[in-house]
Order: sequence, then structure tokens, then C-alpha cells
Amino acid sequence: MHHKPLFIGLDIGTSRAKAVLLTSEGQVIGRSKFPYSQLVTSSEGIEQNAEEWWTATRSLIRDLSQQVPEGYEISALCFSTQGGSLVLTDHEGKPLSPAVIWQDQRGLPYRDMLLQEVTAESVHAKTGWSLGKGLNLLQIIRIRETDPSAFEKAAYFLSVPDFLALRLTGRPAVDCSNAGINQLMDVRRQAWDEDLLRAARIQSSQLPDIVPSGEIVGTLLPDVARDLNLNASVQLVSGGHDQYCAALGAGVIHEGDRLIGTGTAWVMLAASHELKTHPKDRKAFSRHTVKDLWGHMVSLGSGGYSLEWIRSALAIRGDQSFSLMSFQEMDQIVSKRISDANRPYYHPYLTGCPYPPNSEKAMASFTRLAPYHDRFDMVASVMEGVAMQVSWMWEAFADITPPTRPVIMTGGASSSKIWRQILADCLNQPIVVPSEPEIGCLGAAMLAGIGTGTFKDSEEAVSQMTEPVQTVLPDDRTEMMQERFNEFKRIQEKLR
Repeated sequence: MHHKPLFIGLDIGTSRAKAVLLTSEGQVIGRSKFPYSQLVTSSEGIEQNAEEWWTATRSLIRDLSQQVPEGYEISALCFSTQGGSLVLTDHEGKPLSPAVIWQDQRGLPYRDMLLQEVTAESVHAKTGWSLGKGLNLLQIIRIRETDPSAFEKAAYFLSVPDFLALRLTGRPAVDCSNAGINQLMDVRRQAWDEDLLRAARIQSSQLPDIVPSGEIVGTLLPDVARDLNLNASVQLVSGGHDQYCAALGAGVIHEGDRLIGTGTAWVMLAASHELKTHPKDRKAFSRHTVKDLWGHMVSLGSGGYSLEWIRSALAIRGDQSFSLMSFQEMDQIVSKRISDANRPYYHPYLTGCPYPPNSEKAMASFTRLAPYHDRFDMVASVMEGVAMQVSWMWEAFADITPPTRPVIMTGGASSSKIWRQILADCLNQPIVVPSEPEIGCLGAAMLAGIGTGTFKDSEEAVSQMTEPVQTVLPDDRTEMMQERFNEFKRIQEKLR
């Protein structure tokens, strides 16, 4: 009997893992979620147990395998992942220590040590990312200097997709969008860079194979397939960094298309066939998950993280419960406060400021606080401040082909009616919100279909998707929001 193919797209994020089951006709027919924890080891260190990534992967796949309808079978898997996280393992993929998450700040003291051998400009020019204190290159140097035993024992220095590929297929493999953010790959040549490896004191044999997005990594190991209730012929397809998978899932696959992806971090991403860089450019750049396409990106690391922080820091709890108030309840209250032009301003730089230039040392703050403001005024200002900063980041794309279609908003914040309205008002232009909430999972599942030949290319994959979209237009608060946006920028430039 001939079975129709199904594709699993898994998103291994910073705070949770998710997955969807996609048909070749573009319908999502199954979903699963798996929460996991973070371990904060110091005021700056943030770590996770990498085994939780594997536990989440197994749980998600097993759950979805139970949702396969008659006449279908799972033919391929693909990952959308957080980028810039590091785990040291043995040859079998067993972690030797906790995984270091991209938000970790402990690489900063080793920056000067690295800059004795390479320049910050060369790191950005080669990898596409400004030298990051939380990313793999500096974290490897930190571990080498502070934990030489673990450094010497490490067979592999891996990130999320390659760690999971090793567990699933026996082959550590990473896509180009994730390899670049690890700051060890020359993104133009799609190869590990000898100068950066020499500075880290590691060998290319200790790193994964680089496999472009949408290409086959391998088939599942027999014992893994049995454990996951899958056929051993199921293939793993190389995926992408979560924002690039979201871009594919949202249809950001043409010159000038733009995405605002929301999660722990918020990013603005612009697609381009031409790579445009400048020595003083603040944008990151990477290979897109779409063949022959580049992505240019600016990230606000404390986008969604700011709302999580204020909810916990002010202990915003529901009336009938000791648990923290739900985001839905906060939305309802904020929607009633957002029309007040006298609210305070929030400057959302808990993890630094990516734009405008020379703002690296900016710190988060509230300004214009008054005695009559309460915690919900502050929550409203947090949501507005994140939207304003992302709107300000639009200026960084002046050299990229202007969009001919509305910007697309994806991720957790896109489900908030008030937050997406605030963003439309700050940008003063319409935004499009796909109805599929797990857009990164969808993009990964589409890559699985491309890798196995079910979809000829990204154009065909996108054309098969059946999910509707919603357009959010600027409303009658736009003029007030634009005035506040201009004041927000003036205040922040004075603070700088």
C-alpha cells in the first residue's frame, strides 16, 4: 500500500520545544509541545541540560507518531533551532557539561584575548555576526581557560542542531545559518575558518559537517527509529536557525521581503539576493534557508524576555491565584492603558542595544515615571518600548531593497492583539500575521519536504501552504504613538 508522506518540523527554542506534522498538501494535522527549564548559574551565566533537548525531541516525535492518520507515514524530520548555544560532548554525543545558552554573558572577559589574534571586524566579515560574548567562539575560549579538563576531553564542540543530528543519525551536521552564528564558519565559503579555529585552539574534526538547509543529513539509526516508533528509512533534513525557518514558513522568500520574528529575542530580517555589508554595519547576515538567498538581520535579545522579566520582577499575579498573571489577562489590561499618552517609557536593553550604532553599553531603564503610574502602566510601556526599538531598527535596512509587501510578524507576540497593534502603530504601516502560530516548525517541515523531493523548491513549498493570514492596520492611536516614538528616540540618544 502506498502511503502519503508526512513531515515533522521541530523547533528547539530557548524556553520550550514544539513540533508540527505537515502533509504534502500544506496542511498541519498534528501539533505537540514540550517545556523545559533553564539553569541560571550566576548573574551572567545561563545554562541548560542538553539532554533536555534530546528528551524534548523524543517526546515530540513520539507524540506526533501517534497522530498519523491512516494512509500516511512520516518520511522526514527537520529542525528549527535557537542559535549560538554550545555543548561539549564525547564521540557518542554525551554532554560533558551543561550547555551554554546564547544569552550567557561570561565570554566577555575573553574578548581581548581573542582580539590579539583576530579582529572584531574580521569575525563579523567572515561569520556574519558581530563578536558575541554569548556565542560559541568566545565561550569555547572561556571554557579552555577556566575548565581545561572539559576542554581537553571534548570530542565535539556542538550546537543544538548538530547535537541532535548526532543523536538521531550518528552524524553531527549543522546548517549554514546556525554555523555562522557559532562564529567559526566563513559564511561565504560555507566552510570552517582556519584563523578562527586556530584562535579557539580546536580542530575542524571537532566540529560538525556543514550541510546546507534542505539537504539530507542521513537516515535514523535503527535503535533510534525503534525508540521513536518510526521506520528506519525516515530521513533527517538539514534545517536552520529559528528565524530563518520562520522566514521560510511565513513566505519571506523574495527580494525585499521582511520579517519581524518574536520570541525571547525579537528580530527584524530582510531577504536579499545580494549580500550587502559594510565594516561599520550593525546587521548580522547569513545564508537563508532558501537556496541562493541571503538574510540580513538585527536582533533585540530582550524583546519577549522583557515582558517575562517585568511579569516576574513585579510579581504580577492574578486576583484568584498565587500564580503569575497570564499574558492574556495582561493583554486585556494593557489594551485599556495604551491610549494614555502620559505613560512612562521603557528602553528594552536588558541584554544590550543593537541599534543605533555606538549603543553597545546601553542598559534597560524606565524614564518619565510618575507617582500615579502603576505596574500595569509599566507593563504597557514594556510592550510599547520593545515595539518602538524594533521600529527604530528599521532604519538599519536603508541599504536593502525596500519591501513591496507588508512586513510579516511571527512568533509568540504575534498572538497578542494589543502588541501587534502597537507594532503597526509604531511602524505606521500594516503588518501581516500568519494564522499558523508555530511558523518556525512549519518552515522546518517545509524543508523536510524540499529535502525529500516532495516540494521542488521553496516557491512550490510556499505555494502549497493553506494557512490564512490576518492584516493589522495602523489605527487612530498612530499619531500619538508616532509622537511618543520620536520622544523615545530623543530620550535614548540623550542617555547614550
